[in-house]
Amino acid sequence: VRNSVWKSSDAHSWKLALQTTPFGRDNLGSSIIFDNAIWYFGLYGDIWRSVDGVSWDAVTKKAAFGQRQGAGIIAFKNKLWLLGGFTRKANKSLENGYKEFTTYNDVWVSENGKNWKKVLDNAPWRERMWFGLTEYDGQLWLLGGYDNKNNKNFADIWSTSNGSDWEMITPNAIFGPRHWPSIFVYEDAIFLAAGNSWPLKNDVWRFQKCKQFTQIWQTKKMGQQKLCIPFLDFSRQLKRKTLLRVALFKNKARRLKNKARRLKNKLGLF
Repeated sequence: VRNSVWKSSDAHSWKLALQTTPFGRDNLGSSIIFDNAIWYFGLYGDIWRSVDGVSWDAVTKKAAFGQRQGAGIIAFKNKLWLLGGFTRKANKSLENGYKEFTTYNDVWVSENGKNWKKVLDNAPWRERMWFGLTEYDGQLWLLGGYDNKNNKNFADIWSTSNGSDWEMITPNAIFGPRHWPSIFVYEDAIFLAAGNSWPLKNDVWRFQKCKQFTQIWQTKKMGQQKLCIPFLDFSRQLKRKTLLRVALFKNKARRLKNKARRLKNKLGLF
């Protein structure tokens, strides 16, 4: 495990910016961009801030949410948010996965990274860790994750515009149960890549909101907004296209055969 900082302008050539960070070696911390600075959330409730990746200031050494790991951390509507995750302490009811972990489904928010307010103690989505979280179309989107209480993965999707009122988009998304996926927004769409569903995955899925489509997820509160067919698997798309080409070829061959038969009948060749 290293604790250095590197920088690059093209993701090809890299330069060492800092040999040793003040927050030490940490392989499960989280970093995000907020308020024109890099923010680092450590494993012990410590939060750090830097404008250049070299000089770091400790915003707090003991955040109100405790020594949280595997949480969702994001900048949303000019605030910092922390959702769910786990702490390393045995749950009173004994969680069936990692028994030394206690998972949460709470929601926290902060304007400065130092003072944190609990928005929800128990969100409508179940306790989880290692889930996907992103901002898209003016909302927060929570995807999948690991259910430590029942030792299995989630495949649900939730969204919120304010962190307190959540809507379940689907309890069982087409990409299937998984945790620790890579989530990013590109060309006005959410992309979900890889993750772990025992075994590890290397697929890519895409989701985009739109006005016209052939199939939708039925939801009660979407109003006139509708959803495209979500998370199209590129490999499956390729397979579908190949099968479609074969079907079109067979159909064309069948039409030519029927046309030849009609011509023979017309000429009296039978």
